[in-house]
Amino acid sequence: MRRLNAERIELRESRFRFSLGVVRVGLEGGLRLGFTASEIPLAPALLEQARLREKDILSVDVFDPSGRILFTTDQGGLGAKVPAAWRDQCLATPPSGVWTAKDDDDRLQCAVVLDALDVKAAGVLLRYRLEGHDRFFGASPRDLGWFLSALAIFTAVGGLSGWFLVRRLERRILKAADAVVGDVVTGDDAVVGPVGSAMRAVADFEAAVSTVEAEADSLDHIDAR
Repeated sequence: MRRLNAERIELRESRFRFSLGVVRVGLEGGLRLGFTASEIPLAPALLEQARLREKDILSVDVFDPSGRILFTTDQGGLGAKVPAAWRDQCLATPPSGVWTAKDDDDRLQCAVVLDALDVKAAGVLLRYRLEGHDRFFGASPRDLGWFLSALAIFTAVGGLSGWFLVRRLERRILKAADAVVGDVVTGDDAVVGPVGSAMRAVADFEAAVSTVEAEADSLDHIDAR
């Protein structure tokens, strides 16, 4: 269960990395067309699409190397500066990497945006909610879908295991029943009981009865003479 939970968290984190990557690629495309970081015409739409794609995204900010916010989904933060620690750690991340951190009850992902000369022209910062255990009833349909799928898998596995156990028990009972009617020879069974011992005792009793009857028949023939 712990491993499954870790995989679920990683899957969720990868969705935010994907959204961050889409924004970064779009911004870099604008820079390669000759726009400066503060002039990219499609930047606001890119950010808003990312925020709408994942409802747990709180904000998406594009900032220049000084940390000044150029574009954001939080219009109250336009022109403000991201914390210096975030800016420095984000811009120090390799271009192909993603810097991640936790801020109180939220998480951060940040990536570098390169211009046509592969110079670090900006950073894009994505802030989103942590996944808490108390958020189940407010979970997104995607999260609920995952949970229901996992529940269906566990139910199927449990049912299949139970079916195999029942089938094994059924085979043992049928084998014991065949032994009772004399079709097969079987041993004692921990579940069904000492079937083999009982059948051997019955066979010994029948043999003893046959011996007594044979002796009685012999005496009758002697008397008849």
